[in-house]
Amino acid sequence: MDVVLFALLLFMLINASSMFEFHMLVVTVVMLNILKLIMEIVPNYSTVSNIIANTVAYYSAPPKTPRPEKEEEEEENDGDDETRCSILSKIQTNAFDRRVYNMFLSPKDMNGMTIARRSLQGLVCFLTFHFRYFSYTEAIRYLRLAGADLLVAMRLIKLDHCKSLDFNFTSSTARVAIYCAAMSAAHPRPAVLLRAASSLGSRMVKVNSLLSGDQCLPPASIKRLTKWLGQDAKTLKEKLTWLPMSLAESRHQGRQEKKRKRDVPPRPVQRNAPQRKQGTFAYTQSLKLLLLGKIHALYLEALALMPGDALRKRHHGNLIKGGYCYGPMDPVSNIIINTVWYGATHPMPQEFDSSMVCTRLLDRVECCSLYGLVAFLRASYPTLTETDALLHLLESNADVGKSMSQIEQDGHAFSGTYLDGLKEAAVHSWHPDPDALLSSIGAHSTDLSLMCASPVTYSTLERLVSSRLPKSSPSNSSSKILNENQKMLIPAAKEKFKADQGFFVRKVNAVLNKFSQQKGVDYELHIICGVNTEVTERSSVDLFKRNFQYEYFHVNFLATAKGSNDAGTAPELFFAECSNNDEDDEKRPSLCFPVKSSWIDEGMLSALDSLCTH
Repeated sequence: MDVVLFALLLFMLINASSMFEFHMLVVTVVMLNILKLIMEIVPNYSTVSNIIANTVAYYSAPPKTPRPEKEEEEEENDGDDETRCSILSKIQTNAFDRRVYNMFLSPKDMNGMTIARRSLQGLVCFLTFHFRYFSYTEAIRYLRLAGADLLVAMRLIKLDHCKSLDFNFTSSTARVAIYCAAMSAAHPRPAVLLRAASSLGSRMVKVNSLLSGDQCLPPASIKRLTKWLGQDAKTLKEKLTWLPMSLAESRHQGRQEKKRKRDVPPRPVQRNAPQRKQGTFAYTQSLKLLLLGKIHALYLEALALMPGDALRKRHHGNLIKGGYCYGPMDPVSNIIINTVWYGATHPMPQEFDSSMVCTRLLDRVECCSLYGLVAFLRASYPTLTETDALLHLLESNADVGKSMSQIEQDGHAFSGTYLDGLKEAAVHSWHPDPDALLSSIGAHSTDLSLMCASPVTYSTLERLVSSRLPKSSPSNSSSKILNENQKMLIPAAKEKFKADQGFFVRKVNAVLNKFSQQKGVDYELHIICGVNTEVTERSSVDLFKRNFQYEYFHVNFLATAKGSNDAGTAPELFFAECSNNDEDDEKRPSLCFPVKSSWIDEGMLSALDSLCTH
């Protein structure tokens, strides 16, 4: 990496110009130990600035254990033999070593790699840990676009993933990602790098001003940088979390301006031509998974809006069969109206009271909704690629109406009719009765879309289904599709589901009562909306020895505060960790806390802030 060589030459110039200054010792020791010092994986400043800051941070940190005086004397005597050429040979990557091109390096190979290759490993690891569903190949792609500037790469990813341009160096998400990156890059002291990132990140404006110049650093600047590294990190105010990405934008613009002056002018783009984006397989997969996260949040919102009794007795089954999020209204309203309509046109033979929605079936209807949304847009706009459709849906939060407006602004022409797009969505999402969907909701799409201007409630949508939408007879029922052998499996599956539900409901009620006593507010279970029974506290080797007996299960559920106004207070989403064995409740205490809506989109690392405070 050329920036590493540039930083080394910069240090040589500092050494040459300040040989008789007070800080000569700092620069000399930095050069002699540069193999262990340079790690450019802190997302605070430009790449060269990171090298300088981390080098000074490593030198300024106290040693783990004091060394004998004999070793120090030997090191001083050996220091004269270290020449600048030998340092360059150890930093510059050997292009003929095929190991450097491997995507995954073992710890043994990593220790033998140069500083540049280890730095790349740390950069990639930080991005894959910080962003959900992010692949190694996509991380390298963004780092290449950003010129190995990690903060610029983060900004580009946030823009492509339609995320808010906020970043806090002292957050648990950032700290975990930095520490994992330091470990993967075989940093000799990861805690030193983590402390430097937090300390300098909270003083970003001062440090950026100190290291942004092109001139050699005077000894006073190194002294000031060392002073900041020795201080604790400041708490970054929430109103200033936009600052890191703002600095990244200015650096990226400066780099693009230099590139335009150096390179050949780009080819002129034809005006009024639709912009088509073709993503790699890994990029498209990451977009799908991110969109699934947003769709899951929409389904949780729809579950919270449905009345508890109706949801537990009727709508839990109708939701997983026909409650898709595409249609003429906003996604949440579409889920509710499709659920209520499917229950009216395909009534269950008997009510099945359930306080839990099957996790796998909920995942299935969310995936099918994604396929339906993409199919609807691509059928309505033939020039649209799959990547384009996913990006527009991410930007609009899976709202088809908003996506269509943005797509037409990008130059894509609408083709066919609304019913054609809805038919494609129903077919690609494996809707159980596409014809009935087209003849009822599709035929009244105009009337339904006019209701989007005003806030829509569950009672309004239920009255709309009963008054305006015709009730068509179901084309095929499950009794006609299943054979006799398959029907014999249904009673056993019902009994297992009831047993599992009873166990989870009992555990959730116990942990919810404990939480209510702590907060002084009584909560009542609305519905369980997600369960993961395979949570272990040990390694996979111990799990194999215990015949895959997991200690914990994780559960998401909605709960309503008792005595609150039903019309004004919606159920809250909770997360709980409980023991899989009743006998281990005292040994393994349960954990329960409310979940913020932003955590659903950002992933479990974003919940670490709350876990640290509980």
